[in-house]
Amino acid sequence: MRVLLANPPWIVNGIKGVRAGSRWPHLKIPEEEYYMPFPFFLAYSASLLKKNKINVLLVDAVAEGIKDTKFLDKIKNYKPNIVLLEISTPSLEIDLGRARKIKEFNKSIKIALAGLDMSIRNPKFLEKNKFIDFVLVAEYEFTLLGLVNCLKNKDKLSKVPGLIYRDKGRIIINKNRPLGDINKLPWPLREQLPMHKYHDCPGGIPQPSIQVLASRGCPYHCIFCAWPQIMYHGSNYRVRDPIDVVDEMEFLVRKKGFKSVYFDDDTFNIGKERILKICDKIKKRKLKVPWAIMARADLMDKELLDEMKSAGLYAVKYGIESAVQKLVDNANKDLNLKKAEEMIEYTNKIGIKTHLTFMFGLPGETHETIQKTIDFALRMNPESVQFSITTPFPGTSYYKDLNKRGMLLSKKWSDYDGNFRSVIKTRELSAKDLENAVRIAYNTWAEHRQKRIKDKKSSLIVLKKCLDEHGLEYTTKKIVFKIFKKKDINKKKQEQKRIPKKNLILKNFYDNRLDLIGVVDGKHAFTFPNLVQIDLTNNCNNSCIGCWCNSPLLKEKKISRKEKEETLPYTRVISLINELKKHGTNEIYLGGGGEPFMHPNIMKIVEHIKKEGLVCHINTNFTLINEEIVKKLVELKIDHIAVSLWAGDADTYVKTHPNQTKKTFYQIEKILKLIKEIKHEQGKEKPLIKIYNVISNLNYKNIEKMAEFAYRTADSVEFTVIDIIEGKTESLLLNEKQRKELLKKSLELKEEYRNKRNFIIFRFDQFIKRISNPLSVKGLYDKKAVDSIPCYVGWTFSRILANGNIISCLKAYKKPLGNILNNGFSTTFFSEKYNEFRYKSKNFKKNNSHFNCINCYKSCDDLGRNNEMYNRINSLSSDEKEMLNYARDLRTIKG
Repeated sequence: MRVLLANPPWIVNGIKGVRAGSRWPHLKIPEEEYYMPFPFFLAYSASLLKKNKINVLLVDAVAEGIKDTKFLDKIKNYKPNIVLLEISTPSLEIDLGRARKIKEFNKSIKIALAGLDMSIRNPKFLEKNKFIDFVLVAEYEFTLLGLVNCLKNKDKLSKVPGLIYRDKGRIIINKNRPLGDINKLPWPLREQLPMHKYHDCPGGIPQPSIQVLASRGCPYHCIFCAWPQIMYHGSNYRVRDPIDVVDEMEFLVRKKGFKSVYFDDDTFNIGKERILKICDKIKKRKLKVPWAIMARADLMDKELLDEMKSAGLYAVKYGIESAVQKLVDNANKDLNLKKAEEMIEYTNKIGIKTHLTFMFGLPGETHETIQKTIDFALRMNPESVQFSITTPFPGTSYYKDLNKRGMLLSKKWSDYDGNFRSVIKTRELSAKDLENAVRIAYNTWAEHRQKRIKDKKSSLIVLKKCLDEHGLEYTTKKIVFKIFKKKDINKKKQEQKRIPKKNLILKNFYDNRLDLIGVVDGKHAFTFPNLVQIDLTNNCNNSCIGCWCNSPLLKEKKISRKEKEETLPYTRVISLINELKKHGTNEIYLGGGGEPFMHPNIMKIVEHIKKEGLVCHINTNFTLINEEIVKKLVELKIDHIAVSLWAGDADTYVKTHPNQTKKTFYQIEKILKLIKEIKHEQGKEKPLIKIYNVISNLNYKNIEKMAEFAYRTADSVEFTVIDIIEGKTESLLLNEKQRKELLKKSLELKEEYRNKRNFIIFRFDQFIKRISNPLSVKGLYDKKAVDSIPCYVGWTFSRILANGNIISCLKAYKKPLGNILNNGFSTTFFSEKYNEFRYKSKNFKKNNSHFNCINCYKSCDDLGRNNEMYNRINSLSSDEKEMLNYARDLRTIKG
């Protein structure tokens, strides 16, 4: 008898789901990118079968990241007699499709389903889905063993509690299986699983980390909690022998090399005596390994926390749900919020990191209660948080209540996700309100985290760190050096004030050419760059195929969950804009690795930019723009909007944006046409709309449609070539045949659109020059052009990343020169470090090691600016050049 147990693939439009091991099966948001729960039911079942000498193969397709074809190949190659799939409510439709395919290629395979779903237990389910042979109810380890033994020995299936099956066309539902003694289960089977992929590391416990259970179930009665109500037949709590728990822990740490342990119990901290015994065993065996738990805050006390801390407790997940006691009571959670708050504060105080979980949509939820919950999260200041929409899985008491009161908005199970959409409303809140609440909560939290990072770098902390790392003598010297350096700067300022008045006659000439004075100087800058790009956030709702941050092709090279959370605080952005305006910047460009419209205060920011009289550019994927925003953008007279589309039709759009649908493309087209209509009706030119297309081998044939689409909906179009990441996205490069075909089409387009009125193909000559280069098939587009003129980017441009880092050119993110969360922009821009970059950029060839991390020869996004500055300098008369040299010598610094 050969048995295959599987957590089947679950990917929807490029978004990955988590199912087995998750108390809340769902499609993951970017913040959860690396989260991967361990499939305990499957692993315990496999281990129990193996112990009983039954051949078993365990496949976790979700953790392995394999898709349908490879998954089905594994089944074909193993040739099992039985396949058990762990399914869930939101993934059920996809799971059934996969089960049907298994049956189609081998009708003799018996297919069993188990998992977190109630609909599979209805007799009508098996009647409708003839390709399913068995359903295993609730926790299924011993039920599966009983089923396999009956099939193996040709015994009666009626003997197997917890089984639903078909007998001569009739659906038979056996009695429920009593909950088993979990101490009779062998340790989970781990050797067949990709153990390095399982990631649930609260507080940043060291990796590789291992997930373990010390208990199963929960005695409480939360109305929303699915596992106790669906998998355990109610509020039961069973514990493992503390000695066996520590034995497993010791084996995994000392024999298997795991660096930390996470106890993924439903509620770890029930039974103080048992927990103290576990702590005692850990200390006596001198394990000295960090561990984390999921627990109830109001069950903690100081003695227990102190003891767990001394045994290595590093982090705790506390489920709070809401900061309003009435809502917690409505959820039947029986949690004392006042005690919980006290214990969270004490947990933080003694150095144990905390992760708090909250949900929006409990009975009685309002805008006010949501705000109180967000405020509570900030006040508690945990290491990390989770916000979600309350999702009432069928089988929970909350589902029954909402269904009875007509407050369920959908019974399409794939909607029961809890991250992307709400299937409920409350008396005062719509589904949209709840969805927005999660987004606002995460954005507010991101801003809080940025402020916290800044606070950690305060002068006192820096001083203490310097003392700890370098000692008193070194620290004293540094302080003295800074004091005298400041005096020297003040002295220079006094000398500048004594410049003869006759030298100030040319002030107007100098003021309008301060950037040129800096270029002539070759090192110093005397005014801020004309254009500054601000990356408001790294958060993005797209997964563009060629993106340096979120492309699905990047796999482990994607930006981390923490990086994706990085968002510039609103108040810091406003003060930055004010500083830039004061010192000569004329244009602000909102773009970067994230989507600007995911910043919670985007509209306030653009309004402030325009209020200050600055030119405002926005680079956006346009998926979040609605009619209301369009009207505001036109009203504010935003200058330029670049719409990153990469397609001229819906099919190509989906191909280049794997997580999107054709519907999104049509919505973008609709809104673009609306802007055009509003501008025409009001007689306004702005905002000028540019469609921006990155060309790869996936969409190069679509270039004519891209131009046609832009001509219909926008004011201009721009094409650029795919900038690859080595080892990950080379597959998107054009081959020689495709390059030549694209070049031919581009030259034809140039002629076709040469005389089109009120429409521009932006920087088309530069694009044609790039694809004319035979090296473009290797991703080297600008090797000759880059060194043909000096680089002036140190004077003309600067970029502020979402983490506050200041970089000197678009791709110098590995070479930060300062951070606006620590100092003002001017401190960095006029620093010696920035001066050094300016000097090397202008004077050194780009094969110099200084530029290795920028890789200028691949493609330079600053070529246009460099050419403009080069032409400005060369257009100066000899008298004007002499005046610039004179100004340089005087060091006439504006302001």
